Amino acid sequence: MSVNHNVTYYDATYNYDLNSCYHNNPFLLALPKALSQEDFQRMVSYRPDFTDEYRELSVAERCKMVCGVFDLVTPTKHFYDVYVIMERMLFNSYVKRSVTEVDAVRRHYDVAMHKQKIDARWKRTSGESFVLTADSGFGKSTLINRVLDCFPQAFMHHDFNGKHLGQAQILWIKIKIPPDSSRKSLADRFLHEVDQYLGTDYEKKTSGKRVEEYNKTFKTIVETYKLGLLVIDDLQNLSVAKSGGDDMLLNFFSNLTDDLGVGLVLVGTPDSTEHLTKTFTASRRLTSAGDMQLTRYEKNSSVWKLLIFSLWRYQYVKNPTKLFERVPVATHETDASLPHKQKYETNVVDEALFNEIYDISRGNLFILNFMFVQAQIMAMTDAKGECKKEVLGVAAFRKAFNQGSQLIKKAVEAIKGENEESYRDLIKTAQRVESPEKIKLIGELQCLIEGKRLDVDSGRVVEELLAELKGYVMSKRDELITNNANKLLKALKGRLKTVESEEIRKVSK
Repeated sequence: MSVNHNVTYYDATYNYDLNSCYHNNPFLLALPKALSQEDFQRMVSYRPDFTDEYRELSVAERCKMVCGVFDLVTPTKHFYDVYVIMERMLFNSYVKRSVTEVDAVRRHYDVAMHKQKIDARWKRTSGESFVLTADSGFGKSTLINRVLDCFPQAFMHHDFNGKHLGQAQILWIKIKIPPDSSRKSLADRFLHEVDQYLGTDYEKKTSGKRVEEYNKTFKTIVETYKLGLLVIDDLQNLSVAKSGGDDMLLNFFSNLTDDLGVGLVLVGTPDSTEHLTKTFTASRRLTSAGDMQLTRYEKNSSVWKLLIFSLWRYQYVKNPTKLFERVPVATHETDASLPHKQKYETNVVDEALFNEIYDISRGNLFILNFMFVQAQIMAMTDAKGECKKEVLGVAAFRKAFNQGSQLIKKAVEAIKGENEESYRDLIKTAQRVESPEKIKLIGELQCLIEGKRLDVDSGRVVEELLAELKGYVMSKRDELITNNANKLLKALKGRLKTVESEEIRKVSK
């Protein structure tokens, strides 16, 4: 078989610690051993580099660096819960997909052989389905991406049991659904991702065909590359109407699991499965591996405190504030000679600030990160008012809430008013408008133009930033900053032109 050599294939190694009934199945034996919760936490956590010396850097540099907190990953309990489910789904998707079983058709047909055949058919061969739903801004995509990264994406089986195998195995493919998509768009997206990864041209070959005719191509991909798991993110973007109704969409998903044996993970907002789970049959078929519904964090929950505690280290302002303290927990060890780890609990020491943070974020992780970044950028760039001291206090967060993004402010107000539908629409738009990449560029641009006249060097940087910002969705505040930048650029060019004219006039004399 031909494979794309630009793809990172790990050489398959085999784990014979599994039950002997699996020893003829290279696809199962190659799967990585399940991680303990402790090992999983270490693998999934991501903490950007930070030292106190960073606070001595220039404002422009700190405005860029603070945006790195969007990359922070603090895995909470549900991360590991999802990992356990997906690890099991991968295993089960390969249970009946061995390439080394003896061809029973060539053997003598007798009662024992017939018994073996009907028993093989009786074993469930379909893949499992798992549905994960969470509010907009919860961090679903981060969760899924970090869990998937715990599994290598592809193996190459060279030899198995002394025989040449030459078989590629793709453990998972993830696709993100664009807004207002149909079943055909979803199918094309899947083929596009496969082509991107493998260097194939399935999308081009299948283009223009009916959705039902895609099944043959799907089957070819699954059988050729032994695909184990398909993850579909942003399920809420899939239009039921454009997909021919609930039944057609459900049948499309069922074909992937029931007929092809692929594990299916569906990820979206709570309303994404509303149409697909109206009946018991649909719910059973889509959630055979279970379902998980996550929502915003409660203010006094240990998880919410952990998320803010992890974030609080990344204060780039000159005068960091103290929000927590860690105090040792008394232990009752009966044998003092036994080694034990000192346990600590984290207590809030500034209740007013802690309450303010919750009030302007309402337990939403995206809003929390956004406000944390905006409050610091505004505190570092504000030349007047209480924030000039560069303190991340109540005043800084209130300013970020009132001036950072009107979309997010309206979303928070919708949550407070228990208007869930408006909140979902607003936060979804806000996530598009307030992307971390754009915030980084806007923050840098704001630092360069705040109360300054541009010179040639800074003008060149401003011009580059404005060029990079093209294509992003702009808020009113963003437009104000970019308009000011353009005015300063125009003024700079005017001054340069005047200087140039003066030089020419002097030379001509």
